[in-house]
Amino acid sequence: MSSEPQTSSTATRGPAYKAPIIPNTPSSTINSMLRTRCEKGFNNPIKAGIAFMICFMFTAINKVYDTFRKDQPHSHTVWMMSSSAITLGVILGTVVAYHAALAMAVVVHSLLYIGAWVVGLFALALGIAGMVFFDKDGKRSE
Repeated sequence: MSSEPQTSSTATRGPAYKAPIIPNTPSSTINSMLRTRCEKGFNNPIKAGIAFMICFMFTAINKVYDTFRKDQPHSHTVWMMSSSAITLGVILGTVVAYHAALAMAVVVHSLLYIGAWVVGLFALALGIAGMVFFDKDGKRSE
């Protein structure tokens, strides 16, 4: 065994997850918030996932906003419509994913239920076969 003190490898390596790409929104407040909270790397995968999701949402809102606005000046109303459209899309996607998961659960339940019956009937058949075809001419122990 080595008598040298061991140092933590995470302290010298830096963050394990890189920072997400920060979108450039028309709002300086949102840009400042995103830079403050999401521009650094993360050591926790949950925090990194949340940061990536937030940046992804604002990137999507920005793309919809640029599509609606085209070459007109910045508009708070168009930004709100873009945010609402993305939010509605995420809500609908979540509901569809939830119902798809429930449908898959019904399918998996049915397969497991039928499989359990098949295994049970197979075990019953083996038990009956063992009783019917028992070797009657075999040696008896006294």
